[in-house]
Amino acid sequence: DRIFLSSLRRSNNETRETIDLYQRCLDIDEMDVLFQNACCGKAGYDACDGSSMSSNDICPLDELISPARPYLSPGTYLEQSECGYSLGGSEWNVDDAVFDCDKLPSCDITCEGPSKERLHESTRESGCMVEWYIHSMWLQMCIALVIFAITNVSRVAFIDGLTRAYWDDLRPEIFNFTSSCQRDGTLVHG
Repeated sequence: DRIFLSSLRRSNNETRETIDLYQRCLDIDEMDVLFQNACCGKAGYDACDGSSMSSNDICPLDELISPARPYLSPGTYLEQSECGYSLGGSEWNVDDAVFDCDKLPSCDITCEGPSKERLHESTRESGCMVEWYIHSMWLQMCIALVIFAITNVSRVAFIDGLTRAYWDDLRPEIFNFTSSCQRDGTLVHG
């Protein structure tokens, strides 16, 4: 809980610093006029007066909602008092406390525990997924070994075939014959 609260405090401080930067560095009034000119006549904006409408102005739309609506002007967001609220240390501190459980109202337990049918279905599905995974890994390894063996056998057969077909082009011009012979020069047959 302390980590979560610390994260919220840090996020609030970063947002507050960003909004402070926007308020100091941007001409909010001018941006509001540009938004009014681009979005006039749409939800949240006054009707167009026709004098300041430019054909190049595009109204930024929030397309996450249906139907898409234009964003409010930047000044509307930056004028909210909540945005400038500074979170000091004391508002977010969680002190240890001892609670008197007898003063808490009793609650009636209405659930009957986990659904045995759903547990059975999910357990069966999980078991099937594990079995499928083991089978797929075994099959993958077998296929890899078969491909390895076929590749090596075909490599040997292919090279042997090439040497038989092109032996004349692959041989040197001179044949060397190495053998064992006896003292009288006759060849030793093994």
